[in-house]
Amino acid sequence: MKSLRIPRTSLSIRKNTFMKLLVSFIILNILNIYLVFGLFYYKSQNILEREIKDLSHNMLFQTQNISNYLYTSTVKIGYDLYYNDIIFSAMFSHDETDTFMQSNIGTRLNMTLQLNPIVQSIYLYNMQQNVVISTKYANMRIRDFTDTEMTGILSGYRYTSPKIQYILRKGPPENDSDGPLLSLIITEPSPSSREIQGAMVININSHKFQTLIDQMVNDPLNQMFIVQNDGEFVTKPSSSLFTGGDGKFAFFDRIQQSAESNGSFIENVNGNKYVVSFQKTIMESTGFHYVSIYPYTEMFKSLINIKNITLISTSVLLVASLIISFILSRVIYSPIRSLLQLVKRQTNGLVGIEMDGDIEIVKRAFSKVIVENESLENFSHRTQVLLKEQFLKSLILGYHDSRGRFDEQIKEHHIQLETDKQATVIVFRIDHYNRFEELFDSKSRYLVRFAMCNIAEETIERTYRTLPVNIAADHVAVIINNWEDDLQNLNRVLSEVHSNLMEYLNVSVTIGIGESVETLYEAEYSYEGALEATHHRIFSGAGSILDYVSLRHLEKSGYPYDKEKGIINEINLRKLDKVKPAVESLLYGVESYPYRDMIAIISEVTINVIKSLPPAPRGNPLPTLSYQEMYDQLMKLESVEEIASWIDGFIQDAINIQENGKKTKSNEMVISALAFIDENYLRVEFSAADVAEYLKYSVSYMNVLFKEQTTVSVHDYINRKRLQKAKELIEQSDMLINAIAHAAGFNSSNYFYYVFKKEYGLTPNAYRRLNNTK
Repeated sequence: MKSLRIPRTSLSIRKNTFMKLLVSFIILNILNIYLVFGLFYYKSQNILEREIKDLSHNMLFQTQNISNYLYTSTVKIGYDLYYNDIIFSAMFSHDETDTFMQSNIGTRLNMTLQLNPIVQSIYLYNMQQNVVISTKYANMRIRDFTDTEMTGILSGYRYTSPKIQYILRKGPPENDSDGPLLSLIITEPSPSSREIQGAMVININSHKFQTLIDQMVNDPLNQMFIVQNDGEFVTKPSSSLFTGGDGKFAFFDRIQQSAESNGSFIENVNGNKYVVSFQKTIMESTGFHYVSIYPYTEMFKSLINIKNITLISTSVLLVASLIISFILSRVIYSPIRSLLQLVKRQTNGLVGIEMDGDIEIVKRAFSKVIVENESLENFSHRTQVLLKEQFLKSLILGYHDSRGRFDEQIKEHHIQLETDKQATVIVFRIDHYNRFEELFDSKSRYLVRFAMCNIAEETIERTYRTLPVNIAADHVAVIINNWEDDLQNLNRVLSEVHSNLMEYLNVSVTIGIGESVETLYEAEYSYEGALEATHHRIFSGAGSILDYVSLRHLEKSGYPYDKEKGIINEINLRKLDKVKPAVESLLYGVESYPYRDMIAIISEVTINVIKSLPPAPRGNPLPTLSYQEMYDQLMKLESVEEIASWIDGFIQDAINIQENGKKTKSNEMVISALAFIDENYLRVEFSAADVAEYLKYSVSYMNVLFKEQTTVSVHDYINRKRLQKAKELIEQSDMLINAIAHAAGFNSSNYFYYVFKKEYGLTPNAYRRLNNTK
């Protein structure tokens, strides 16, 4: 009986795991399908609705512009008639108009009707003579005039404004317009009262107006019309479905409630949906609103088709996903079943182990292997070194994890420093770094910094427990424990490090000592102070040992407004020879009252001075430097003289550009630079600094102008000239490669190999072999 129970238990567990996989895949596939097709339908709906609404509103806006044009042109024609001497006399003269004059007036009025297709008739009222002249009826007394509605309106009419008034009315009984008349009244008051003595009435045919709108729309399903700002129809739609019980537009309240000048909404009329779009008036004189009504099913026919296709596609893919989920579950479960069978064979099919479940069995069987493989001790030595180096950089720069994780990493990397004791960071910053970059390529510079770390560690660890960090381009750092504030002894040890670096690597360094922090976890604060201490080498010179705490004892807060103002005053007074001394005064002022980061203060002052310069006639063409760019540039300079000269040069260049214009000067500079480079590039000691000195420009500003004309910097152009010469010597002579490098102007064969391969993709030797083969 027991032998029969084991397979049943196993089968039940196996089915349970399989069902979990199957259900997971089904849920995942359903979510993917609904997300994809739902997003597709939603995006399609939004795009289609937006395009249809834009099209509708564009049509409304176009109709509005045309109708406004017709209306304003009618008003203009009315004014032209009104101020015609003959017409004006017919309305306001006390004398009776003779037959010839009446004939001229009738001719003029009928010509106006022919020019404007929407004008139905024109009346001229003369209240003093009790006469009406009309294009539609014979001239007659006012009391006998057929259009009694207009006569009644004018009898009580009072002049209120020079603006033309319009009235929407039914019109005379024989009105041939299938809709209301829009009557414009042009008049003026009598000298003694607001009563009128004469008036011109222009009657606009709303039916003709609507016909023009229908021709513009050219779509029988789209009903477009005009309503007043009280909902009255100016032109009537073809259907009466949208007329309310009071004869006005049924949905005008929706338009009034909208704060927007245009919009759309959907209304249900007699069981059918309609899309109502509107455009409010842009002319205060009319107050017209333009409305378009379109059947919902016709407007969104494409969207409805997309919806149906989406539903069908979703159903088909849903069925397919169920089948695929079943197949994938079987495939994924197959290796689990094989592993389970292997484990059961190794445990002789014990019932107790099967009760844990198949996944738990496999997990327990492999747990020991997984734990062993996760151990850092099984990594290669190179991997351990890289991980340790990355961790130390993160520690120095403040990118490390929480304190708990930090302690774990200290143990994993076998770091011997005591984490709970005071720690101090010491920075070894390479002097004359620009020269250092020219001598060594990137890989060589990394190796030099690596050697610096080793020499510093071997020298310092005789006295203090130490940990080196290869931190950045121009410096390395060392963390020490327990130096007990014995600055004299520490200076002695660091002097020995400097001597060893000079002896073995021929590298001079400025050494900065950070302030002590309570624990290794806070090393980033000590590192910041050590790096800032090295900034003071501009005063103390290369190879100095600088203590951050000692430098800070005279700390002064605030911004050196007086120094900044001094520089600006010299510039404004055009005492250009005084600018450099003013800059030097700023620098020595910073030394006397050191700020936490004096380079930051110098950068800010320099930028503010540049901004104070008045712009050139066509805008200040000086290439602008951001704060960070200015800071980075000053960081490369290593003495007061270098910084003062660079800032002075930058300011002098700005003034020169302001006074003389940039384009001509830059062209002349580039021509002179090219000629000077062609004469001197084969000299080994020749560099971009020599060109800048010859042109009397700063190196940075010379590079900006040179790059604008040639797309490369001066340094790169010199290298290209030298590479062209070296390539020519390789092709045409049997000289040794080292000799060719020197003959072409390169002072280092290693650097020559590096730039030659970077430019041509081959080493010089490989290029010579290829050339000989050809």
